[in-house]
Amino acid sequence: MTRRCVVAAAAILSLAATVGAQELTRGPFLQLGATDSMTIVWRTAAPSTGAVEYGPDAGLGLIVESAGRASEHVVALTGLSPGTEYHYRVLSDGAAAAVGLRFRTFPEPGSAGEFRVVLVGDTGTGNQAQLDVAAGIRLSAPDVGIHTGDFIYPRGGSDLEMDRKYFNIYAETLARSVIYPTVGNHDLDDGGTVYFRSFHLPDDSPGGERYYSFEYGDALFLILDSNQGMGVETAQYTWIEEQLAGSERLWKIVSLHHPLYAAWLAVEANRRALDPLFARYGVDLVFQAHAHFYERFYPMRNGEAVATAEDPDYQDPGAPIYVVTGGGGGSLAQRNPGANTAYYASVYHHVRMDIDGGRLLLSAVGRGNRVFDSMSISKVVAPVFKRGDTDGDGEILITDAVRILNYLFLGGDLISCPEAANFDNSESVDISDGIHVLNYLFRGGPPPAPPGPPPGGCGPDPDPAGGDGDLGCGEYSGC
Repeated sequence: MTRRCVVAAAAILSLAATVGAQELTRGPFLQLGATDSMTIVWRTAAPSTGAVEYGPDAGLGLIVESAGRASEHVVALTGLSPGTEYHYRVLSDGAAAAVGLRFRTFPEPGSAGEFRVVLVGDTGTGNQAQLDVAAGIRLSAPDVGIHTGDFIYPRGGSDLEMDRKYFNIYAETLARSVIYPTVGNHDLDDGGTVYFRSFHLPDDSPGGERYYSFEYGDALFLILDSNQGMGVETAQYTWIEEQLAGSERLWKIVSLHHPLYAAWLAVEANRRALDPLFARYGVDLVFQAHAHFYERFYPMRNGEAVATAEDPDYQDPGAPIYVVTGGGGGSLAQRNPGANTAYYASVYHHVRMDIDGGRLLLSAVGRGNRVFDSMSISKVVAPVFKRGDTDGDGEILITDAVRILNYLFLGGDLISCPEAANFDNSESVDISDGIHVLNYLFRGGPPPAPPGPPPGGCGPDPDPAGGDGDLGCGEYSGC
């Protein structure tokens, strides 16, 4: 048995159909991930009833049915808890068609927990190289993923080819992680019929499903359509600027198919339009494909590298880092990189990105799960707290006033965030802060200075770091 057959057999066994169920021809796979919902999609060989059983443990216990009899089943699970693992299985005609599956809902927007993203592009051959890269992606176990475009080669496509060259190859990953697609040029060879029929995507942009955004934790992701105009006069450009300007996320990450920077096939007109925009609004990484190799640039602005480093550990680099990741399975290309290229390799690969609060680690992973390039970005993250909540329990209570007074007169400890005890945002913690807490709780006195209760809630200290009004804040658990 060939390696390809072994891999295919493993995927089939992991999502095995049970006697009595209609045969699965696609999926199940995840779409439209959110903090409180997840959409499960699958196809059966013939029309059938469909349902998803799910729950927070292997006992499942909840069920949602799809509408009527159909070959294409789309089931939205709602009312879920953020950042929570759920077990699920899909049913066809009342019998289990795929069992033992799990997914995790997205974390609360802005939360700073650790998560992993994988990216891969230019995949659609079904060859051994694509299978090897897919195996690496499975081992990387992403929380969420992005495909940077070109799902089917050589031209056009069909549902059968999309199954053979995408859904079957990544079956295990797609059943547990939402992989967001970026539309490539080959994906539009048939007018985009197969591509848009295959996916259920956010459609709240002027471009509908052609370009869109999503959030995961403290990261904003923009998925763009480089097959159409992207100049300053276009609706897509206006939408991009609105998304970036309105986002409070710490990390801003872009995916588009045609590269702005690359040793080959870079689109100069798009670079002139988007490069200043990305730099102005603090985009951290721009992932590109179309060119079938791996290439990482130094931080770039207006065609110039703003920072170079032999040891690529960037501290707020000040400009986006552009990465070409077009080695997912298509025939590799070999070109000569320029002086602004930090790393180049014509190899099959995927990219792994680990984000943990203010630190991002990017790893380029070749066949055999070998990391051949890496770099990191670190950002200074301002601590957030709720003024008046001295013990970090998320509430302002009489115990907070007692804690202040105990600190002042009995040598008690404050939490590692003195600013939380500085109720009036003066230059020190003193008896007036304890009195202010009591007055606020029992006599309708004024609320604490920002960041305090709604409308302010938790947030960073508005005073400049190191200034007279800044008492400092370390770890804080109340936000």
